[in-house]
Amino acid sequence: MNIAIIDLGTNTFNLLIAELTDASYKSLHATKDFVQLGKGGINKQQITDEAFKRGLKSLTRFKKIAQNYSCTHVLAIATSAIRNAENGQYFCQQVYDATGITIEIIDGNREADLIYLGAKQAVSMQQGTHLIMDVGGGSTEFIICNHQQVFWKQSFEVGVARLFERFHHSDPISSEEISNIITYLHTVLTPLLEKVKEYNIEKLIGCSGAFSSFAAIILNQQDSEDEIDGVKNYEFDFNEFKATHKLLLETSLNERLKIVGLLPQRAPMIVVGSILVNFILENITIKKFEMSKFALKEGAIFDFINKVTM
Repeated sequence: MNIAIIDLGTNTFNLLIAELTDASYKSLHATKDFVQLGKGGINKQQITDEAFKRGLKSLTRFKKIAQNYSCTHVLAIATSAIRNAENGQYFCQQVYDATGITIEIIDGNREADLIYLGAKQAVSMQQGTHLIMDVGGGSTEFIICNHQQVFWKQSFEVGVARLFERFHHSDPISSEEISNIITYLHTVLTPLLEKVKEYNIEKLIGCSGAFSSFAAIILNQQDSEDEIDGVKNYEFDFNEFKATHKLLLETSLNERLKIVGLLPQRAPMIVVGSILVNFILENITIKKFEMSKFALKEGAIFDFINKVTM
């Protein structure tokens, strides 16, 4: 049985085609479109006409790919941009009318559950208690967990698209804008900063394209033969991340477009993403910092397998 998982994120639509085999799966195809569904409307709770068209075009393409792989199920999961947009339900209806794809809009708690299931497949959580952080365009999910269970989870509306449109107006970003973001994060993320005091956090596990970008930049600067596309996880050196963070803060968009390892589509918003991650590292005591390439999509497959085999 082949299934298609579509993650409709605020910035990126991701497609994963998987072949289910007993209680496991094999990835057959993966692709993404930088749809920027939240562009111009994320903080107004609207999907703009231009973003609407980009989203519909992407899902039409994904449907054809799923048909080429004879997928029996197409699971499309929508997160922050669509669930908060006043015209989000209308977007889902138009997608269904055009493609036959039914979009499931999930809340932040469900999103966190799927991220946890995905990250467990890529990163070892056997020792200690960990903090998973999934940086999206519209929201960022935090999960305190170990290999057996989730102790606490919460979704915060501090995705990079929201932060970018609200704060990042200078090029390079100004010290005042950085200060404003940090002040804002201290306020919005208070529940997280209070909750982590109850746990001895062993490791920060970062999911999403921002963390993959940090790792790719570091590996290219080291002239490493390793490629981030071919691995499920990557352990960061704190000093290497700090150096990358400093580089991103000091560069203009044109300069970031020349950084090897950084996809051009991620160059505009990677700065606010780096500020967000660095904020967590500076305000939460952890021993290790690791990237997980697996998150919501892989968690959705694992969740589907569990339901089918029950």
